[in-house]
Amino acid sequence: MRSLFKSILLLSIMLCGAVLPTFAWQSINPFDLTPRLQQPDKQSITLETLDTGNPFDLIAAPPSAPRRERPAVISPARKSISDASKRSRFVFGAVMTVLVSLTLLTTLFRGFFSRSWQAFINENMLNQFFREREGVGGLPYFFLYGFFFVNVGLFAWFTLDYFHINIRLSDNHFVLWLCYTFGFMGLFLAKHLLLSVVGLIFPIQKETAFYSFVIMIFSIIIGLLFVPVNLALAYGPASIRQGLLYGTLLAIGLIYLYRVLRGLIIANRFLLFHKFHFLLYICSVEIAPVMILVKLLRNEI
Repeated sequence: MRSLFKSILLLSIMLCGAVLPTFAWQSINPFDLTPRLQQPDKQSITLETLDTGNPFDLIAAPPSAPRRERPAVISPARKSISDASKRSRFVFGAVMTVLVSLTLLTTLFRGFFSRSWQAFINENMLNQFFREREGVGGLPYFFLYGFFFVNVGLFAWFTLDYFHINIRLSDNHFVLWLCYTFGFMGLFLAKHLLLSVVGLIFPIQKETAFYSFVIMIFSIIIGLLFVPVNLALAYGPASIRQGLLYGTLLAIGLIYLYRVLRGLIIANRFLLFHKFHFLLYICSVEIAPVMILVKLLRNEI
């Protein structure tokens, strides 16, 4: 009897073990996320933001209420910079560059500015500074010489802009300034190289080196002259620009003639026996580049 009861109990446990997994498989699993991913009923109530004064108030709206569409966000169009604005930005940046450069050079080489002025007005001081430059080197003079090219390039930009002369090198004002600066630098470098070649060919190497130093000193003085002129052309009244341009060009011409006289003094002992060679140099090196430059500018007008 006891063995029969054990057999029936064991059979019941086996049947339950076979039937319960089937019911568990068919029943709803509370951890199953599939029903939650189904689309909500279209008749469900939607929440919309209504104009109640508080943007955080959410009031239930009936399904039949029209859904308010958000306005499309339109990004503002980027405004193009006008030519006048580009010009004013360039002028401000160029003037600041010149003033910062002048401040640094005055701080580092204050004595060389005064020496250049003394050499400009006194021939004996010019000879003394030339001998000192040969002994200790002339690196500060080269920095001051570079400052001259920066200023003459900016003055050329103001002059061509005033007379509406378009060289057609670039539409960027900064690039044009660089082109004018390096253009003048190339012209003066070619002149110095030509003087060096002439000094090597003929026995006048000391005189040509001295004349190259004269060109450098006079250019440094002209570079200092250009600083107030460029400031006046940048921010001065328009009524003075024409007179200032012509007055500056006249002053540069007078300084150029003064430099030619200094060159004649240097070469005085060669003039009596080499008049033809001296005239050939004057025409080919001093006058011809200026005439070619004027011709090019007249063709651009």
